[in-house]
Amino acid sequence: MKIGVSSMFFGDMDMAEFFDMLSGNPGVKLVDLWYDTPFYLLEDDARRKDIVAIARKRLLELGVEVVTHATAFDVNPIAYSPAAQRLTLDESKKSLVFANQAGARLVTLHGGFSSFIDRVSRFDLVLLERFINELIEYIKDQKLDIMLCIENDAASDTMSRPFEALNILNDMLDKHPALGCTVDLAHVLKTTIMEETCRVREQRLDCKHLPAFAKRYADRIKVLHFSSPTKYRTHGRVDLSGSSIFFDTLQSIKQSVDLDKMACIFEYALEDFDSPATAMAAIAADASTLAKKLR
Repeated sequence: MKIGVSSMFFGDMDMAEFFDMLSGNPGVKLVDLWYDTPFYLLEDDARRKDIVAIARKRLLELGVEVVTHATAFDVNPIAYSPAAQRLTLDESKKSLVFANQAGARLVTLHGGFSSFIDRVSRFDLVLLERFINELIEYIKDQKLDIMLCIENDAASDTMSRPFEALNILNDMLDKHPALGCTVDLAHVLKTTIMEETCRVREQRLDCKHLPAFAKRYADRIKVLHFSSPTKYRTHGRVDLSGSSIFFDTLQSIKQSVDLDKMACIFEYALEDFDSPATAMAAIAADASTLAKKLR
């Protein structure tokens, strides 16, 4: 596996601290460098102009590859407000340029959330389709060497997201051969344990449907996110003791997905650790344990 960490989950650190910590962890071979990472967005204007070049230089020095996330915070591609739609498209395009400049080939993309809260409407899907088409055209027009990878979302009792529904994920991937896919295992697990199902669409990407999904789109799945939901948050530390639901779920797709070639990003909430260094050590330990268990 190509083991990686997400800059978003270490976003309270400044960039120099983050890369210094990476230098002490040679097992980390990938960084998911989010466009929304606070240490990127909160830099003063003078340094922000050079921050992508600085990040790329440090990653090359460390021998670390990069994937990214398109903008996902403070935006919504299926917002009903035309102003919010324009803002989301503009920021998304900027994040694609950011990805290309950072040297990323794979860019994870979220599908937003419905303004209806408890259901995904037909209008939501029209807006999502238009948004995806505009980004694909932008990539072609700008000749950006990147692949968009749509990510499955977790079921929630507070909002409805298009990409938690299996039929919507299938439909989008079937319509757009240029799209890849990011599978977040914590989102799959949270969807599985949710007591309240999606009111409109019964089939969601849960543990039951994941193996068939992985087999169907084996060559399209490019990124995996590793964490497990807990009582308090979606992205807790994975349980690797004995036979756990996380490990069993990963095993269920092992025959379809080549884990050795996969970008595997650990996403651990820092609130579960006393320091970023402790979180990084936990990721390194869990990556080692997981590799041994998968042999």
